[in-house]
Amino acid sequence: IEYLIELKDDAIIPQLLERFRDGQRQEHVFGELIGLSPEAFIEAFDTWAGTQIESWGIPAERWPELDTLESQVKKATGVEAAAIHARLIAYQLQAGNLEAAQAHLQQASKATDEPTPEMTKAKLQVALVSGKDRDEIQQAAEDVLEASPDDPEALKLLAMLSMVTGDEADALAYLERLEVVWPRDRDTLERLAQHYLRRDEDDKAFPLLVKLMTLG
Repeated sequence: IEYLIELKDDAIIPQLLERFRDGQRQEHVFGELIGLSPEAFIEAFDTWAGTQIESWGIPAERWPELDTLESQVKKATGVEAAAIHARLIAYQLQAGNLEAAQAHLQQASKATDEPTPEMTKAKLQVALVSGKDRDEIQQAAEDVLEASPDDPEALKLLAMLSMVTGDEADALAYLERLEVVWPRDRDTLERLAQHYLRRDEDDKAFPLLVKLMTLG
């Protein structure tokens, strides 16, 4: 989500959701709105994500080989199998293989019905890529928060969906939670500051504006 916004602007997520809900194909939507094929987007995202991770002082790690994960998942059961399937889902989505990711999601659901953080996140990723409607994506994001209340991607997505539907109270609540767990996110700080300024709550807006200035 952060990369999409950085690549285009904060209107890109609702635009993508609208096109997918209308039944448009992924290749057409990505080409028209982003200017890249899904494969080219994934390649560019991988480069960006690696740079982000390294900027935090964490060496970018390579994914384990696909055949290694496939071998591991055949021997695992229950929650352990679901966790490996979740990694395989992320692997296949990065490779642009939506059908393979969906197949792993089905197998993970058979392995366990426990809503682990890894599986709820995987379901959200599949929902976003496969172009589910807004209600399904929102439910998937809410499931992520239930399993992992501080997940920044789910918080940001729910904030944006709330803004699209005009639910300012929910949007504000998600943004305030996001600012706590992701305090250096410029978009969140700007939106919170704007909200407080509109309400003449300068005492809340000013610290956020100062923080934005320190971020450069």
